[in-house]
Amino acid sequence: MLLKYFIQSYGAILTDPKYKWPINEKIVVNYYHYSWYLDKAIQYFEENTCLKFQRSYHYILYGHGIHITYSYSDGCYVDHYGRKENNVANRIFLNAHCAYDVTKIQALILQVLGLLPEQNRIDRDQYVHIDKDNAFPDRLSYFNVNSNLNTSTYGTIYDYGSSMQDGGHAYSKNGHEVIKAINNHSKYYQKMMGQKYMIGFYEYKLLNLHYCNHSCAGKSKPECWWSGYQNPNQCGKCLCPFPLRGDICRDLPPNKNIYLQQHYILYFSYEMFEVRSAHYVYWFLEAPGNYRVMISVGYLSLYNYSPCATKTDMLEFKYKKDKGVMGLCFCGYNYEAYEFESEDRLVIGIYRGDYFGNYIQFWAKAIK
Repeated sequence: MLLKYFIQSYGAILTDPKYKWPINEKIVVNYYHYSWYLDKAIQYFEENTCLKFQRSYHYILYGHGIHITYSYSDGCYVDHYGRKENNVANRIFLNAHCAYDVTKIQALILQVLGLLPEQNRIDRDQYVHIDKDNAFPDRLSYFNVNSNLNTSTYGTIYDYGSSMQDGGHAYSKNGHEVIKAINNHSKYYQKMMGQKYMIGFYEYKLLNLHYCNHSCAGKSKPECWWSGYQNPNQCGKCLCPFPLRGDICRDLPPNKNIYLQQHYILYFSYEMFEVRSAHYVYWFLEAPGNYRVMISVGYLSLYNYSPCATKTDMLEFKYKKDKGVMGLCFCGYNYEAYEFESEDRLVIGIYRGDYFGNYIQFWAKAIK
């Protein structure tokens, strides 16, 4: 079965041992072309997981491994989820659409490592509605819900903005949306779905939970904050969700504008925040005690990216208790106030502006 790239993204992982790659062996990858992009894709996996790869210049005629070749088809695809049986190599086919894109190459490697589509998660009906009337009838099987007998989410939560999640028009027969975000903030989550700008934090975390649980056996585990997890390559440190950093994920990158404060304790009247022009700014917006945070987004002048997700030229708020998922993202122009509440006492605000004409405005306060 050939698995087309444009419908593949990843939210759960195959747990059947026969599809699992052994962690005590390097995964052999055969490729001749696109060296920089493939090297970089593999580098990111090695930095964020315990998995190790070995490049081969020889075609894999017998034995496990990954053979990468150029395809002239209309899609980039793999021929199997997880490792193949019977000492047969997996194959990844690249065309001009993805051969020069590190994230898209990573997405294909994720399939070979056993990761599965987000919208097929066992809990997907709590987050999205599949409008089967808008889908090609012969593609409906691609929206089947996974079985908990042979897949696991390892406790990770649904992430609309992850590369796990396909866009709303996947397999549409009429140009209308097939995958529809539901519940609070669905208008904005709908715009976030389908991003392929970056591999999400939970893709790496899923790989680590599946493959790397024993990498730091016998070593003390650091106290990783805000959904971070133990780094299998440096056991005394944590790997952190964007934009958190530091050994235990308690820090933010420094603001390039030294006059912009990073940590705000909020009270019960709105405090206004505004930034003009090209800056990268990060905030801890914290309510006292057991209170929560109310955000009101005002006027925005940003590039209208589609999908709208963690990238340049956007405003993002990580308002959920789980800071590992992508926050609520805003792109383009906004003229009407939009209010939402946090799930706990902390919101992480992220503004990444690249143009002189950029402008953002929002208010924040503590609420009961």
